[in-house]
Amino acid sequence: MMMRSVKRWVAIGLTAAVAAVGLEVATPVVAGATQVDLVCQGITGDNASSLGDSKATLGLLSTLSPGGGSGLTFSVDITTNAPAKATPGSGAFKADFDLALTLPDSVVKPARELLKLSSVKVKNATFAITASGAADAELSTTLPELSVDLNQSPVVVRQRISGSIDPKRSGAIIYKPSSSTKMTIEINAEMAGVKINSLTVTCGGSKEFATTAVQIPGSPNVTQPLYQVAYTATVVGRPLIGKDVTPDNGNPITSDSLALTSQAPNGGYSAVGGGAAFFLAPREPGLYNAQYSVCAASKTVPEVPGVNTVQSLSIPPTATDTFINPHPIAMSLQFKGAKTAPISLASFLGTPSPTNANLLGFVDQFLAKYTPPAAGTIQAALESLPTIGKGNVQVTGSGPWTITLVGALGKSEQPKVEVVDFLSWLPADGLQQVIGALKPAEPAPGTPTTTAPPVETIASLDAKLASGQITLQQWLDGRLGLLKNDIIAGATSPATITALTALFPKSPEVVITTDGKATVPQTETGPLCTAFTIGYFVIPNPFDTQVLGATQTRTVTKCSYVRVKSKGKYIKKKVCKKVAVKATTTAKKK
Repeated sequence: MMMRSVKRWVAIGLTAAVAAVGLEVATPVVAGATQVDLVCQGITGDNASSLGDSKATLGLLSTLSPGGGSGLTFSVDITTNAPAKATPGSGAFKADFDLALTLPDSVVKPARELLKLSSVKVKNATFAITASGAADAELSTTLPELSVDLNQSPVVVRQRISGSIDPKRSGAIIYKPSSSTKMTIEINAEMAGVKINSLTVTCGGSKEFATTAVQIPGSPNVTQPLYQVAYTATVVGRPLIGKDVTPDNGNPITSDSLALTSQAPNGGYSAVGGGAAFFLAPREPGLYNAQYSVCAASKTVPEVPGVNTVQSLSIPPTATDTFINPHPIAMSLQFKGAKTAPISLASFLGTPSPTNANLLGFVDQFLAKYTPPAAGTIQAALESLPTIGKGNVQVTGSGPWTITLVGALGKSEQPKVEVVDFLSWLPADGLQQVIGALKPAEPAPGTPTTTAPPVETIASLDAKLASGQITLQQWLDGRLGLLKNDIIAGATSPATITALTALFPKSPEVVITTDGKATVPQTETGPLCTAFTIGYFVIPNPFDTQVLGATQTRTVTKCSYVRVKSKGKYIKKKVCKKVAVKATTTAKKK
């Protein structure tokens, strides 16, 4: 009953109560945001020294080091270019984290003063940063080996960690050292009969050193992180609106939008009112994280105009000025499976060449010239397709041609127009046939190899004919064979292959130069809200020895004396009655 009553009082009247008692809002003293400690532990099971594993060896070094302490703690200065703000869903951003690790005295002093080492090697070091909250990522880098000069003061190891972070939701991205950080410090020295090989440690840190606010532009700006000191069993308030919470881009914060979204799971009671957050601290010291949100006015998102799909149709250059006059004859265009009638690409004296290969004559194949079709011809052919239709495409240019899909096909992503049924003065597969004919046939698998007979020369053929070893017909066949070999040898040279390739016009090409996009209509964002956390550091109350207890109602008997007249005389008479009274109990603080 007492806690329910107190909670109700906190939720309804905290603003007035705080003003009445003059509560002072305290701000905790927090270390610099770029300096954190890495707390490291030696691993078990390795052969760190003659004493045993790294855990045992680290304990020895700590004991022998004057003022070295009992653990291995690195002081780390971290600087980062991670943005202060990001928009959810806008894609990943790149962030760099520069670390400067100072080696602790518990390692440096024994190594330098007792082991007489001037340097140590750090091997297989992994430095890692974790990002949590509005994004989940772990960035790390591995350093195979680094020589550390122990004569420095202080001894510092520097390393950069880089990576990409993709904010998927609103909130805050919190950066901390990751527990995946580890390293091996190689010593290789002997001290007091103890052989020390190397220390392998794993490290981590719980303190955040930077944050990125992930919010839609126009959402309230909230200082992060937010911490508030509170004494046990007291109420603390923190003004937010206009202080830690400010408008973004001039978008006003909605009145009364500050809301508590989740109580601290481990205790205490939080409420909001008058632009401030309040917390009834529990009796147990500790950190209590409560979740809040605050909203700004809705914003109008202007329309984003759509973009038409634009494509380019081009015909590769052909050797039109040569005597042989290689040239294209016709082509068809295809869109979403529908194909146009053939479009003529050649003419002779103003007369278009036939677009049917069976109707091509000598004039069409050898005398006709490449004639680029008019843009209107290509447009009309495309508009005739049922997949396009009249008014839904525009073609401009004279080669290359620009094809723009408009109308019903405009402002949307569309597939590419395809070139099909390309016809040229020579068949499309002619080049492959010619080159294939010039190449000697390869023997079939498993065919036994035979030694080729010696190649005859003109001189040897003449000598054999003169001596009667061969007939005149054999001599003629030999000379023709030599002539054929000479022709093929010349035809397969690079220069000849290039010339042959030029005789076969390449098929026209289509490329998409602009991807189409649909129009995004004007919309309203709705309330633009920012979620945030306040961490309440609850510490023991040094001033109060008593705490407020419960208000209880109980029945008591109250008695009094009254004068009454009896038998002609006044006498005192005791009169008692039961009454209900309220009392507030107090208890000694434990």
